Amino acid sequence: MQALYRADQSNQTRIGFTVTRRVGNAVTRNRTKRRLRAAVRIVFNRFNQAGIDYVIIGRKSTAHTSFPQLESDIHQAITKFTSQQSKNR
Repeated sequence: MQALYRADQSNQTRIGFTVTRRVGNAVTRNRTKRRLRAAVRIVFNRFNQAGIDYVIIGRKSTAHTSFPQLESDIHQAITKFTSQQSKNR
């Protein structure tokens, strides 16, 4: 997961999703994006840092990972990112 700070410093958080052809056919890629969106929606209700752009990258295993595990993985990534950002400030 990457996070980018925008130059305009607005308080809006934006989230982008990318899933390449390596993941599978169009049906698999769309399913992967839907699962990521659903998990991110749940997790980001708890962790919402204003003014940060997030890019979530779907991998092959994302389509087949259990939903609770997917939520946990996203939660861990965001927790790790926020702790790194607080150290850098």
